[in-house]
Amino acid sequence: MPQAISLGRAAVLKHVNFLTACGFMLSQVSRMVVVCPQLLALNMDIMRMNFEYFKNEMERDLEELVEFPAFFTYGLESTVRPRHEMVVRKGFTCSLAWLLNCSDAKFDERMKYDTIGVEEMEAHGSSDMDTFVEDVDSEEDEYSDYEDSDDEFVR
Repeated sequence: MPQAISLGRAAVLKHVNFLTACGFMLSQVSRMVVVCPQLLALNMDIMRMNFEYFKNEMERDLEELVEFPAFFTYGLESTVRPRHEMVVRKGFTCSLAWLLNCSDAKFDERMKYDTIGVEEMEAHGSSDMDTFVEDVDSEEDEYSDYEDSDDEFVR
């Protein structure tokens, strides 16, 4: 998140205005930035190209970008377009996270599937905040045997 802190108001507003012009509500933009703060520092031309491809070629719902705003961080020609075209050829319907949030090797492995099961989609789900919170909660449980007091550090 240090990127967001170092950005001036004008830079932040430029990105927020772009996203709202794309059709996102401010509440959606704020959720997107919480999940993917780099949105506020991305090159605007790259964001435009990715969004145009998303809207015109992928023909997906805006809510998918709210759920996986990291879409904007992937290279259009190096990753998004080739993977999308492969998925379309296979006749798969998948989340943006399933499509993009994996290594090239893992994606190639996925393209060997005949179908995508619900379990596969859930197991390799998105980067949503619920998953993050669950991970943090489970980590806290691991350390629950330790005393929670900070008294020993106060002098």
